[in-house]
Amino acid sequence: RHQLSSACAWPRIASMAPQRSSIEAWYMAEDVSDQTAENRCSPNRPADHKVLTDLGVLSWNLSPEGYSYPPKAVPWNPEGIMDPDLNSIRTSRGYNYADIITCSEECLPDYHNKLKMFFEEHIHSDEEVRYILSGSGYFDVRDRQDKWIRVKVQVGDLMVLPEGIYHRFTMDDKNFTQAMRLFKGEPVWTPINRPADDNGSRQKYVEQMARSTEPKARTKAAKAAKVAYDYSGLKEGMRVQAESHGLFYAAEIVQVSESKSRTRAPVKISYKGYDKADDEWVGGNRLKCKALKKVRPEVEERPPLQFTFGYWKIRGLGAIFRMIFEYKGIEYSDNQYESNDQWFKEDKPKILEKTPLANLPYVECGTDCVCQTNACLSYVGSRLRLNGGGRQAQLLNEQLLCEIYDVRNAIIELSYPFATVCRSETEHNEKAAKHLESNPFKKFEASLEKSGTEFFCGKGPCTADFHIWEMMDQHRLLAEKHKKGDVFASIPKCKAFYDRFRALPQLQKYFESDAYKLPVNSPLEDAYFQ
Repeated sequence: RHQLSSACAWPRIASMAPQRSSIEAWYMAEDVSDQTAENRCSPNRPADHKVLTDLGVLSWNLSPEGYSYPPKAVPWNPEGIMDPDLNSIRTSRGYNYADIITCSEECLPDYHNKLKMFFEEHIHSDEEVRYILSGSGYFDVRDRQDKWIRVKVQVGDLMVLPEGIYHRFTMDDKNFTQAMRLFKGEPVWTPINRPADDNGSRQKYVEQMARSTEPKARTKAAKAAKVAYDYSGLKEGMRVQAESHGLFYAAEIVQVSESKSRTRAPVKISYKGYDKADDEWVGGNRLKCKALKKVRPEVEERPPLQFTFGYWKIRGLGAIFRMIFEYKGIEYSDNQYESNDQWFKEDKPKILEKTPLANLPYVECGTDCVCQTNACLSYVGSRLRLNGGGRQAQLLNEQLLCEIYDVRNAIIELSYPFATVCRSETEHNEKAAKHLESNPFKKFEASLEKSGTEFFCGKGPCTADFHIWEMMDQHRLLAEKHKKGDVFASIPKCKAFYDRFRALPQLQKYFESDAYKLPVNSPLEDAYFQ
């Protein structure tokens, strides 16, 4: 009854447990004239489930078909819910109240005033839980940078907004939503409108968000301290709680293995109320039991990686590295050279003492000093694990780095008054138009078509993705300068990659920084395209 994603490897009993939802969400445009419209940014900036989960927003996808619920907005005992998937969520999360609300002009008294109230930014002192039985609508939530994310909810979506999160609700253009409301204890529907920063629920939420970022600040050595489990206290027949698809179920231990082949999952369990065919082997990370002990080995602390990076005070090739460091959350010094003297007379002699190949860009880390763009990217990629996961991905990443450098060289020839390429603004205009018409990203479109992945070398970005995106963005700006329309019109997969990369949460700080607003090419050299 649920549509399962082929990318997910569910446990054997997953057919008995609710599926995590893949609801669509995106960052909203700043100006909203019609609250019932999608109000997407241009270009679109999708927000995937990881972004929502990071904010404490949970969601599942169920199906209300085949089950009957009270038609009116009256409370009833949710223990009567026959849907086993909905019932498992209700039981595990302690929702002991339920009712139905229908939002439409015909069914909701004082409809238009209620909509205005729903769209006022507010928090609640408890979770807000909605299961969409019919129709659709939008929930808007604030992210960590206080930007609006719009979440579309449709039939079958069950969404949980955490206590204290700033949010609001609106209908879409269909003007009809029927939803089940679930609650722990006696329901309190009173919204607490913003500003509510002094409210206890808001402070609790802010503290939870702060704690959730703490692991990012740990050193690499601390992250490497893996948790081990002591299974000696577990016995056959012992009752435990076992996790399946994010929820814990009552289970009983069938066997505890000491075999080396069972090191990762040495405990065989049987779920209460399920057939033996659903028994499975699990590890300590999926068990709750007082007799199970955690053992954390001591590890030697290592200092975090620190980079020094040098390049001209332009985007050029420098933007690639700045984005990489921001994406990985790495501490780095960004030496931006504003004049020839700063580089050639002051800092280049210092770099020459470390390597005779001194050039811009350069990267320093510890005692290492690396120059030349692709060599720097290869080095940074190896230190930050961005060169590709596996041999084939690494080979593809290296080829793409070389291919995109050819595109970069072409745009450099167009941008500067070199004697044999673009000797005048007129020549620049003519050759830039031809260059854009030739569509230099056709090979990259074909690469995405063949790989079928979200990024060029896999599920996440590698070093080549950062250079490719920067070149796409520079070509977008070049096309705007020359009024040549949409550079992505004939390359839809590249457009999807461009939007997906632009929406990465780790890069939003960079995109809002002065570094992203730097000239593309050097004003010092009288570039035609800056």
